[in-house]
Amino acid sequence: KSDQLHWVDGDKVGLSVLGKGLFDIEVLDHLLKLNQFVSLYLPAGEDFFDFTNRQSSYVFLNLKVPGGMASDYTAFNQVLQQGIIDRLEKKPPAMAWIEPRLHYDGASLSLRCYRVYRWFILNGYEGVEYGKLRFFIRKDLMHHFPAWQSRSFSKEWVDRLKPSDIGKIPQAWGRSATVLSRFDSLNIEVAKSPGVLVMKQPIRGSDMDFLEIVLPDEIKGEYRLGIGWSDDGGSCSPNSFVWMKASAGRTLIVPMGIDPNWLRSSSISKICLIREDNEHFSGISALSVRGLHLVR
Repeated sequence: KSDQLHWVDGDKVGLSVLGKGLFDIEVLDHLLKLNQFVSLYLPAGEDFFDFTNRQSSYVFLNLKVPGGMASDYTAFNQVLQQGIIDRLEKKPPAMAWIEPRLHYDGASLSLRCYRVYRWFILNGYEGVEYGKLRFFIRKDLMHHFPAWQSRSFSKEWVDRLKPSDIGKIPQAWGRSATVLSRFDSLNIEVAKSPGVLVMKQPIRGSDMDFLEIVLPDEIKGEYRLGIGWSDDGGSCSPNSFVWMKASAGRTLIVPMGIDPNWLRSSSISKICLIREDNEHFSGISALSVRGLHLVR
């Protein structure tokens, strides 16, 4: 629509590479804010990583692509993501732009490019807001943002990084012998009761990115399964739950690491399993499963 376009002279806004032309107002605003942030906080000679799938940002800001691929959306498998990580390990970028993000298939950053997202979380990058933009900032540069320093991500940040409902987990994750063989089970002594799994010794979230769950046969039909956790020995916080669709007898491989605080926790002591009946909305009840393994 014409009322959403604005005439721009790139030289006058500090981005000569834009030239002259009509630009979407919101897109232009994001680009100008991004340029301001990078100009203020990106040290000379340091790298910037784009997690928003806007390959053009490297061109507009005259920056090189640090991970070998300009868009994490194209890094759709383990090999490609590991290639990005190998490059990031050699020279960790100062910052990564993570929002507003283009969701081509609706998947969150933590699901779509899990390994690269995990690398940023475990390497201590913190979340910073600049207007409507959000960034991961390398920890040695966080002195520029004293109000944001915290090892744990706030509820708002977790909600943005972790989808509230991951829908149906691909059947291949739990029914393919090839896929299952890639996971290592952790031998953790646990105490079990309906809907609760208590570790005899706390575990680190980074040691177990996934849970392998064998669902009961007796619950017919489809329902919502919620999996939460606690790292203080108390109740599982409602904010910790990952929700998904489930049905009788299925084996699920659930990516708990999509919650950044799970990955950073060193004392996970309890896992809670609950279900919500989608058909009758009969409320929440504890769920006893046929099998549950901590895997990585």
